[in-house]
Amino acid sequence: MTLKTRVGYELYESIAPYYSSFKQGIVKTNRAIEYRILKKAAVSSMSEHREPKKWGRGDSNPHAFRHMILSHARLPIPTLPHEANLNIDYAPEKINQKLTKKLTNDVLESFLKSRRQGLSNNTLSFYQTCLGKAIGLYLTPLAINTFLSTLSCKNGKFAYYRDIRALCNWFHRQGHLEGNLIRLVDSPSIARKMLPSVTEEQLNILLKAAESKRDEHIVSLFFDSGLRLSELCAINPSDIDWSNSTIRVVVKGNREAKAAFIARTATLLQEHLLTNCYDTLFGMKPRGIQDMLTRLSQ
Repeated sequence: MTLKTRVGYELYESIAPYYSSFKQGIVKTNRAIEYRILKKAAVSSMSEHREPKKWGRGDSNPHAFRHMILSHARLPIPTLPHEANLNIDYAPEKINQKLTKKLTNDVLESFLKSRRQGLSNNTLSFYQTCLGKAIGLYLTPLAINTFLSTLSCKNGKFAYYRDIRALCNWFHRQGHLEGNLIRLVDSPSIARKMLPSVTEEQLNILLKAAESKRDEHIVSLFFDSGLRLSELCAINPSDIDWSNSTIRVVVKGNREAKAAFIARTATLLQEHLLTNCYDTLFGMKPRGIQDMLTRLSQ
């Protein structure tokens, strides 16, 4: 609907000089200025049409015309299109550095160097392995979801999601992304299964099948403490608290914790220390203990 049909032909003729000057750019394109121009035209038109009688609500009412004009003044002001720039590089990372970012080898190297001190080499290697498969990925919610959907590792998808989440958090802190877009990506579901446990009868069978006393001591301590393989291999004799039947260990995340053991395991450990002297408690590498447990499983 044009302005002429909106306010009526007669009133349009009275405000046309004001409105045309605005449309031609003579007046500064500002909504407040347009409002004042149309208001002035409406007031002047009201004085011309004013008669000594009570107006109704028809279209001939100048008050109704004024309301129409002011309603028109509140409409959005149209803007002219910008001139085309044929020299724009339309690569996503160059259109808007704040909204999108591409994962490259240089970016991955900078991310790994920025990790906090104290992370294990295994954690850094895991970052390198997972994020290395996403080289060339644009960090957008759609691209991340597409990448995760192509993986066939089931529960392993969450590990990839977790590493990408750490990368996006780093991008956000560095100011490369205006918002943390990882919040727009749902984490993959995880199938949680109850792991089987070793019974007392099965433990006795393993202890009898051990090829040496040291293997028997390792199996007994594993059963009591529930330690990880790397944690058990790093135990020193000085870490054992005989009075409280606990062992001080450094767990994942470089944190100290205590692992408990029962009287039977305490007796076995004391026998082991009387007959053996190693740099660590058992003097074995993780690979050697893995091979020993594999032989027992057969």
